[in-house]
Amino acid sequence: MGGYRVLINTLGRGNLVAENCPFCDGLAILNHDRTSDNQVTSYVKCQECGARTREVIISEAYSSDDEALALWNTRYVPED
Repeated sequence: MGGYRVLINTLGRGNLVAENCPFCDGLAILNHDRTSDNQVTSYVKCQECGARTREVIISEAYSSDDEALALWNTRYVPED
């Protein structure tokens, strides 16, 4: 796998970093969507193969960007 790539943080909180895609080594981007009840969600998605994390809801007291990145950067390591 390659190194790290810098993401564009669309909420303006600075640069965040995610590992390349574990499936295709593609570029991963932090994304934000708005739900029907006007909540903002964060998720990380590979720009090459489309693999992505679940959506994490942002609240005023909690930034879900870090959680979305932690979900993306977590890698399964099988036991021997």
